[in-house]
Amino acid sequence: MLKNLFGQALTSMTNSAVAVATYTKTEVRNLYVDAGRPNDNGDGLSWGTAKRTIQAGVDVAVDGDTVLVTNGIYNVGGAMTPSGMLPNRVVITNNIVVRSVNGVSVTIIQGSGTNAYDTANAMRCVYMTKGVLDGFTLRDGATVYSLGGSSAVNKEGGGACIGSLAWLQNCVISNCIASNGGGVSGIANNHGYIRNSLLVGNLATGYGGGAYYASVYNTTLVGNRCSGGYGGGVWFGSLFNSIAWGNVNMNGETDDTQGSDANYSCAASLLSMNGCINVPPRFVDEANGNYRLRSDSPCVDKGNNTYAPELPDMDGNARCRDGDGNGVAIADMGAYEYGSTSGAAVATPMIAPGDGTSFAGSLAVEISCATAGAEIRYTLDGSEPTTNSALYGVTIPLVATTTVKAKAFKVGQPDSFSELHKTVGGYSYVHSCFRHSIHELAGGDHRLCDDRLGNSIYA
Repeated sequence: MLKNLFGQALTSMTNSAVAVATYTKTEVRNLYVDAGRPNDNGDGLSWGTAKRTIQAGVDVAVDGDTVLVTNGIYNVGGAMTPSGMLPNRVVITNNIVVRSVNGVSVTIIQGSGTNAYDTANAMRCVYMTKGVLDGFTLRDGATVYSLGGSSAVNKEGGGACIGSLAWLQNCVISNCIASNGGGVSGIANNHGYIRNSLLVGNLATGYGGGAYYASVYNTTLVGNRCSGGYGGGVWFGSLFNSIAWGNVNMNGETDDTQGSDANYSCAASLLSMNGCINVPPRFVDEANGNYRLRSDSPCVDKGNNTYAPELPDMDGNARCRDGDGNGVAIADMGAYEYGSTSGAAVATPMIAPGDGTSFAGSLAVEISCATAGAEIRYTLDGSEPTTNSALYGVTIPLVATTTVKAKAFKVGQPDSFSELHKTVGGYSYVHSCFRHSIHELAGGDHRLCDDRLGNSIYA
């Protein structure tokens, strides 16, 4: 028997198996796509070497990457539906963000055209199982029916077919066709997710003219229809803070929702429960495609803040504003938040990189604006940007301490407020967004007039 120095018996010990864990560090990257490029031969790591097609950018992206897409009509390239036989303009199967730089009015993913429905030339706009698609118009997508065999992934979702781990946001889906889900469908009867979007003028030859098995948040569905079934707006979906109005079934009857649950939403067929209403939403100009809310709309301040996306609305306005003037900020129903002015202000530009980014040598600065079609002007000397200031196009290279101010302009809308970033070459990159007056709060913080907080003010 083994004993220690004190004559005590030693108890035998057995070893466990060795635990092993390998951790892989990956660099989160931006990748770039520009329809004006001649081909996809570039590495996609800068605007100068951008890919031409969105699919090429997606193909080189890994989880965590962002694919930035600049203005253009993307009507070339594509990929086959996984485990299917229908081509798509874009297929996303990893956890990435695919985002337009300047929004829905100038960044378009185009399918085959509705005349190609159920032919060998049919092409859907987007198929995605994971990730986020942000800020695109999806139009003219088509699926197959008789040619699609038994697989639903070939037949459903003319604009987009999205899985339960995918989000479609800040998008317009229009003039698309499918057997079910003319605009958007889930995959295998599992709900995909849509927020801050507009589904208009889509057709299902079966069910769900606008959406089929989808959960929609602060989304507006108008003018969608079914030619061979029911649920002109939504079939077996879930509506939160949304509007479905003027959608029809195969009999030409108003049929905004079928088999769907709804909370704080507006549709003719809904009962007055769970915060829902069934009266006309009173759009600004429905006949001409303006689905913003009038001041007397019953949808103003009638949503639920719990369901409101943590995003601006489709015009770049903050959600949960006090639209009815009662002192309480509550989200509106639909894709657009009503503003207190006659025209919503252009969204404040976003400047990237963000707070705390260190740089030595040089830094590439990018500016974007959530308001579709807005023109971004900027200065590098701290002065207030005007319509005569430099027009933003591509990244701005900085090599020294610089103050970047940007302002966005759009005809017919009040100008944005400025976004100011102060860069310190070799040390740090900090910023503060301001609106022309600043209110100091107890405790030393500064509350900006749009309710964003900042501890440092650069004026």
